Amino acid sequence: MAESLVIEVPGELVDGLDDIVMLLGFRSREEFALVALRQLLDRHMALMRCIRSGV
Repeated sequence: MAESLVIEVPGELVDGLDDIVMLLGFRSREEFALVALRQLLDRHMALMRCIRSGV
């Protein structure tokens, strides 16, 4: 079963959010969210490697 993440944004902020996402060079909110999640996971994995190695 696939899990999903839902981020709720007030309606009045949605248009502004879309503008910001487009200005950052992403094609959609979904693409932005995927890239952000990937970066978060990469940083988490790097931190875990540091902790395990005793750095």
